Amino acid sequence: MEYTKHISIMEEDGHAVITVDDWELFDYLDDFFVDQHLDCTLVSTGTGQNGAELHSLHFAPSITPQALLLLLSRIPVAEIERVHALNEPRK
Repeated sequence: MEYTKHISIMEEDGHAVITVDDWELFDYLDDFFVDQHLDCTLVSTGTGQNGAELHSLHFAPSITPQALLLLLSRIPVAEIERVHALNEPRK
């Protein structure tokens, strides 16, 4: 499911996975989850359908997508957009 246009959450092989389309936002979320004492069990990078780099955080089976949604809701969408814009070219 899409949380924002830059963040999606899904379940894969019994693990909740967050996928992000931007390195800076990925790093921000990784730090956020570490601060919440939720270390991811795997970090992966791949290529999306449009050729963009995608970064994923995989969590332990005890962490549900709903729990991640609840935690993500603590971050204002405006903050997510601000962090994502750090790597956008200035116009």
